[in-house]
Amino acid sequence: MRLPLRLALLTLALPGPLAAQEPGECIGHDLKSPDQRIQLLAPTHTWTLYNLGPGQVVIHASSGQSLPGPAPSSEPQPSPFRGETGTSYALSLDGPGLTIVYICPGT
Repeated sequence: MRLPLRLALLTLALPGPLAAQEPGECIGHDLKSPDQRIQLLAPTHTWTLYNLGPGQVVIHASSGQSLPGPAPSSEPQPSPFRGETGTSYALSLDGPGLTIVYICPGT
């Protein structure tokens, strides 16, 4: 599966780790350290996540729970994630390495 050119150009134009907030607006992030976290922000608590790899991603909930993130793949499949209202979420690497993650809120 190839991501749309518009999406690729959009991610190149962004200066840092911003999280998309509009449904259907996908933004890519480079994760280079387990200490780096990307907040999942959206008007709804639903996201579609893509992990281009090679690193494994984990989802951290404000409740302290850690959930498995999307599996790394050079041909990533959409990985839907639905959070609970009142809980915030963030993505990070599960260990040393790097990966590229696309976050698509509300899809």
